[in-house]
Amino acid sequence: MLDYLASRFEFSDQINAVNIELLKQRNPAFYALVRNSLSDNFVPPAADSLLQEHQWIFTHAVDYGVDPEDVYLHFWTDTEVLLEGQVVWVPGWQPGSPKSGASAASRVDARVPVYYKDLTRRATNFATSQIRAVHRAYNVASVSQPVAGNHYWEGFFFDNAGNYGLQLGIVTTGQYPSGGQVAEHPTHAVVNTAEFQSWYWYQGMGLFMNELRQWAARSPPELAGRPLRIMPNVYNLPYLDSPDWQKAYLDLHPGDTLFQEYEMNPVRDSSRTYPSTIFQQNSRARAAGIDLFQPGLSVTAQAPYAGSYTLAEALMNTLSLHWVTRTPNVVVLGHQANTVTGTDWQQNQSAIFDIDLGAALGDPYVLATGTDAHSPGYGYTVYAREFACGLSIVRQRGASDQDMDASTSVTVTLPRPYIPVDADGNRYPETQQWTLRNGQGQMFVSATVATPPSINYEGLWWNSPAGSESGWGINLAHQGDVIFASWFTYDATGKAWWLIMSAPNKGGDRFSGTLYHMTGPAFDEQVFDPAQVSASAVGSGLLGFVDANNAIFTYTVDGITQVKNITREIFGPLPTCSSIAAGNSFATNYQDLWWRSPAGSESGWGINLTHQGDRIFATWFTYDHDRTPMWLSVTADRTAPASYSGTLYRTSGPPFNAVPFDSSKIVSSQVGTAAFRFGDGNDALFESMLYGVHRSIPITRQVFQAPGTVCAN
Repeated sequence: MLDYLASRFEFSDQINAVNIELLKQRNPAFYALVRNSLSDNFVPPAADSLLQEHQWIFTHAVDYGVDPEDVYLHFWTDTEVLLEGQVVWVPGWQPGSPKSGASAASRVDARVPVYYKDLTRRATNFATSQIRAVHRAYNVASVSQPVAGNHYWEGFFFDNAGNYGLQLGIVTTGQYPSGGQVAEHPTHAVVNTAEFQSWYWYQGMGLFMNELRQWAARSPPELAGRPLRIMPNVYNLPYLDSPDWQKAYLDLHPGDTLFQEYEMNPVRDSSRTYPSTIFQQNSRARAAGIDLFQPGLSVTAQAPYAGSYTLAEALMNTLSLHWVTRTPNVVVLGHQANTVTGTDWQQNQSAIFDIDLGAALGDPYVLATGTDAHSPGYGYTVYAREFACGLSIVRQRGASDQDMDASTSVTVTLPRPYIPVDADGNRYPETQQWTLRNGQGQMFVSATVATPPSINYEGLWWNSPAGSESGWGINLAHQGDVIFASWFTYDATGKAWWLIMSAPNKGGDRFSGTLYHMTGPAFDEQVFDPAQVSASAVGSGLLGFVDANNAIFTYTVDGITQVKNITREIFGPLPTCSSIAAGNSFATNYQDLWWRSPAGSESGWGINLTHQGDRIFATWFTYDHDRTPMWLSVTADRTAPASYSGTLYRTSGPPFNAVPFDSSKIVSSQVGTAAFRFGDGNDALFESMLYGVHRSIPITRQVFQAPGTVCAN
């Protein structure tokens, strides 16, 4: 089992010292997280073995100017709570207690309980910076000593740490909200009300994790240079489709990886729109630089509703939803199991995990809708997503009160014939029809590995998330199975610098080639002699596309290797680009790579036009007076039919290999004007005034693989 874990998994929480040693021997990159239930602590009369945190806090809180009792929440008024099916009375405490309505003799008696009717787990408080400092000090102390040999905990798994209510119910008895008020809240809000929950998360628990993450990112001396990962358990499906999810988990940024416990299952978590919602939120988390751990749960039935799935079918349902909705920041464990020694863990060793559908060829889309034959009929939506090596489809259960028996079956037509697979990795005869019950999903593999001819990546791309490294970018001219890339960046001195790459398709979503540094005649020479253009290989580049709008740009330049997540730069309506069988003369979207007309007469310079709506963003690749590469840019707005003009800028900035790339150091200077006047879809006049030199140059589309590419609004 250790061999299996070391080869397939990246981390574990709260593993023992012996296993840390053995896993590190097998996989040095494997890391271990220490577990802490963030919403509560064990208190007496719990067993001594469970009281480590409580005892540490009561010993050290005074060092931070905190009364140890302040670390817990307390009821302001006498309260009855429901725990483990039993009503438990908890007295409240106020200054001057005991008194009517607040009969506790001490604050200790008024602590808010969670989970257990024996009152051994009590809710924690994070409401002041001093109290949060105590919590941080305890957690840092827990990772400061070796667990085994020279191995340390490498992060935190904070259980019960989401923006949701405490695990107890207030007994209302018609007097709500007189009971359940919390003393530490400035207005004594009732536990689990919206007011309390917002305060507890944004002024407490979530803020604590956000501050801890930022503190660890500064490499404080207490960590001796060791990075720490923070993974809170943020079970949140009840409001995954609300703005609160983004506010709590993306904007507040409480962790590096969000553990979404028991989620992402098309049977248990019922909503016809969940696949699109999950994908949307996954994408937003990716843009915010946050990973998501979505373990899922293999749900076989939902009593009392009719129908059930085998464990193998349930696993397929969960994984199909994962494939339809996953983005590169999503970590997937097929079936959530709390220990590898449990029988349910065996599902995660199924052969289905050896089947990789490859890179996504696009976003999820609706494959079919309708009403099934159940009485009454259930409306259904089937989502699909195509990959370089296969297809995944899923039908989310429409509502929590719906059956999932054979009467809910619907048959859908697949985009093309595919080979279905089962959880054991077995393949079945190729088909273009498939039947799904309510809450069911299915994975398929392609008979042959697919290439993405239907996706054209032409356009202007920049660092992801959008705007995070404004000042550099890469233009992609995509024709057939070749991408010609023009990368505008900065050299070691900060001077504007451009490199080019002709990148053939290497299978699926991958394009790669050699990066070249160019020199040539200056922009203002009366006669541009292409014989004077010289190209020098400086490295290599690889473009790996995640979907139609996101990619990974890996490059090596002068021995320096870096990886950039890139995304399309969008400033208007995106055009649709594709190869065509005829000429481009009637095109009214001018997005493409252009050069001097007639074609090839001045090989060595060019201009990329990114055309969205009534605006063209152009990057002009040419040469300075010292013959070194120079690029300029212009945002050219439509001034008349087929006419666009704007101000030319020259830019300097951080070197291409700067980490981090600081956009505040970008300096742009106005150096002239530029205009484009299009005679037709293939031909234009490029007029420029640069450093007082006026040029009027006829340009045409550069076609390097027939028939070229045309874009349409």
